Amino acid sequence: MIFPNAISEKIKAVYKENFNFFTNGKNVREYDGVHYETETIQTIPTVELNEWDRIKNAISDAEEKNNHLNSNDFTDDYSLVITVFEKSSNADIQKAYLVAKYRKTETWYHKRIKYTYSGGILEEAEKEIYILDGCIDTIISDKDAYILMQNKFESIFNFYENSKNILESNKGSIEMWTFLDDPEKFLNCIKGKKGPILRMARVLQKSLAKLNKLTPHEVKGKLTKYDEFKDIEFDENDRIIVTAKNRDLIIDVLLDKYAKNLFSDELIYTKGV
Repeated sequence: MIFPNAISEKIKAVYKENFNFFTNGKNVREYDGVHYETETIQTIPTVELNEWDRIKNAISDAEEKNNHLNSNDFTDDYSLVITVFEKSSNADIQKAYLVAKYRKTETWYHKRIKYTYSGGILEEAEKEIYILDGCIDTIISDKDAYILMQNKFESIFNFYENSKNILESNKGSIEMWTFLDDPEKFLNCIKGKKGPILRMARVLQKSLAKLNKLTPHEVKGKLTKYDEFKDIEFDENDRIIVTAKNRDLIIDVLLDKYAKNLFSDELIYTKGV
C-alpha cells in the first residue's frame, strides 16, 4: 500500500524541507550492510533493489487510475509514503523519489481501541487518523539510492531475506574457498545472524570472483603484515583457522573494511568503502 495522490503540494513542501534537514552536511559512502552512522548517507545502485520495480509500477498504476488513499484497504504494517519530484533536463524528465515506511506517531492501539493524543491528553479516537511524521528513509534516483535510515531501508526492500537467498545460492562457492580451513564452519557461524548475513551478502555481490581466486599463501602473506589481523591464526597449510570469535574479523577482511584493495594495494582503513 502506498500513499499516491493523497500527497498534496503542501505535504510535498514539508518533505522537501525535511530533505534538506536529513541531508545537509553529511558525507556519502557506499552501503556495506553493517555501519550505522547517523551523519553519513550510504549509497547503493538502484538495480540492487529487488522490490523497486514493483513499487514503481504500483505508483504508476495509482497515478494512472487516479487512486486515492482508501481507508478500507489501508494497513500500517507495510505501507509506504512516496513523494515524487520531477526535473526537466535536455527534454528528459528526471524523477527523484523520497521513500519512507509509514509511521503512526501519535496514535496508540490497545485491544482494537484506537487512541490519540489531543492537547497532551490521551483520548479515544472515533475516526481514522493518518499522521505523517516527515521521515525520509531513502532517496531514489534513476541509477542510485541514498540511504538515510538504514533499518527502515532494509525493511522496505527485504534486504535480510534477499541476503539470506544470496548467501544460500553462493554456498557452493564459499565451500570451495581454499584460504579457509573449514568453510562449512564459517557458514554455520553466520547462519541465523542478521548482521553477518547482510555483510556477507555484500561481500558476495562485490567480490565473489576475486575471492574465488585467492590462494591460502596469498591471503596469509598479506594479513600477517599487519597488526590489525593478529587475532587471525593459520594452520600448517596457510589456511585461516575459522572460529566463532574471529568470524566478524574475517568478514571485515572479505568486505574490504580495512582496505579497498587489500590484496593488491597498501592497507588503508576505509570503514567498508
